[in-house]
Amino acid sequence: MTISWKLRQNLILGGLFFVLGSLITTFTDDYLDTPNYKIIYKDTSMTKVEIVNDSLTKESVYNEILNQNIQFPKIVLAQARLESANFTSNVCKKYNNIFGFYNGKKYLSFPDVKSCIIYYKYWQDRHYKGGSYLKFLADFPYAQDSTYITLLKQFEL
Repeated sequence: MTISWKLRQNLILGGLFFVLGSLITTFTDDYLDTPNYKIIYKDTSMTKVEIVNDSLTKESVYNEILNQNIQFPKIVLAQARLESANFTSNVCKKYNNIFGFYNGKKYLSFPDVKSCIIYYKYWQDRHYKGGSYLKFLADFPYAQDSTYITLLKQFEL
């Protein structure tokens, strides 16, 4: 019995898709049970997964702020919480941008939150020259809301 070239291609491709599908399902199922993932929707044809960063807490962010030797760490933590809606905003989740850094056209994107905190250190070292940090933030065009400092003070400083 002779198998046509077209049938061979279809059998090979079908086999590859089966193997790849099995690998992807195994990979997905292995990671769905970890605390960083939450199943949103699952049936026989599709699984939708949301990544949940349980390690992003005010304590973990504060510790990283301290590790980076950022000045006025309590104020900076308040900024992160305010700008990211307590680490729940879309900008925080999508871009790992907990400070709302914006380049005039779009939000800056970071590979992880630590990189965003490192960027804050760079930003602070570049712009802050001394004096009251709250006054610096009020005078610097960081926040466009005239009540920014009042909003910051609502967090533990």
